[in-house]
Amino acid sequence: MRSKKMGKFVISGALIENNPDDVMRLMGRMIVVRAEFIYGPNVVEYTAISDYFEEVEEGLVLPEYQFAFSGNDILPEKIN
Repeated sequence: MRSKKMGKFVISGALIENNPDDVMRLMGRMIVVRAEFIYGPNVVEYTAISDYFEEVEEGLVLPEYQFAFSGNDILPEKIN
């Protein structure tokens, strides 16, 4: 892969159910390379390529992010 702008994040099942338009806008701005549904907490864990993320050198641990939605804005926040 050429892009080094990769990160991890989770989206709750509640957000997917209650705000699908926000989730679709977010997903339209990235390439998901891995997704896993975690049954207990009802979340989907994603690994993706996106301009929302900082560049990561090959072999390093991917940083985790969370997203907030404010009107039409999508606000990424690096959490580790």
